[in-house]
Amino acid sequence: MARQVKYTEETLQQAVQAVKNGISQHKAAAQYGIPRQTLQDRLRGALPMKVAKEPSQRLSIHQEKHLRDWVLAQGALGLPPSHLQLKEFASRVLIAGGDLRPLGKNWVAGFLRRNPEVSAMKSKSIDCSRINVRRRAAISPRGSGAAELVRLCAHKVATPMRGKV
Repeated sequence: MARQVKYTEETLQQAVQAVKNGISQHKAAAQYGIPRQTLQDRLRGALPMKVAKEPSQRLSIHQEKHLRDWVLAQGALGLPPSHLQLKEFASRVLIAGGDLRPLGKNWVAGFLRRNPEVSAMKSKSIDCSRINVRRRAAISPRGSGAAELVRLCAHKVATPMRGKV
């Protein structure tokens, strides 16, 4: 289980700036509520967790951004995807990029943690007469709109953005 941090990246940056302005590391850590070792690590050049962990993520940050935008668009239409649909769509992006390994059982939870605006989204009920078959097909994980997004995301895999060649 991941440890809950009680500070933000912004607070950590403020503490780093305070140390650079002359405050001791010990005082800055106490003042901003940041573990002293974390502050020392950042002062020595350690990367933020989000950046450091990206190479081990299955989808790049850019691919997750496209996936997040798709989920938000689906939600705006009143048809937010289920966790299963989200995982299926991400798998299709990976397969299109040549990665045939299945996603892990905790991938959806990690995606939602990295994209809190998606996890805060609520399903909206809309009148059935507003949904026509063509619109539903265009935005479903198997529709033509989805194929375009998979193609776009798969193209991102081919570019060396994840630090892997």
